[in-house]
Amino acid sequence: MERDPLSILLSSNITRLMDARGIKADELAARSGLNRTAVYDILAGRSQSPRLKTVAQIAAALVVPITDLLMTVEQIEGQAALLRAYKLLPPVEQERLAQIARAWLAPPETD
Repeated sequence: MERDPLSILLSSNITRLMDARGIKADELAARSGLNRTAVYDILAGRSQSPRLKTVAQIAAALVVPITDLLMTVEQIEGQAALLRAYKLLPPVEQERLAQIARAWLAPPETD
């Protein structure tokens, strides 16, 4: 069975975070409340479409946002760089940027 890119990304991110925290798969299973087999299947790519709830439990056990399991390292680092730059702005500029972001993300008005 060929692994899809998302399952490869998910597996590699979980493995990277486990290594960074010194956690083994059995401990991750215990912390997340998941069956050991489920964790091993995700890590090995045998679980091609884990449920969002399962991924959320793993993220919570690793103490990271779920997005950190679904983004590339470059994307995560890019977000961190933007946040650092945002924090360097004066408060008035932070608020202005936040207002722009809210307007940009708001649903379009309908007539």
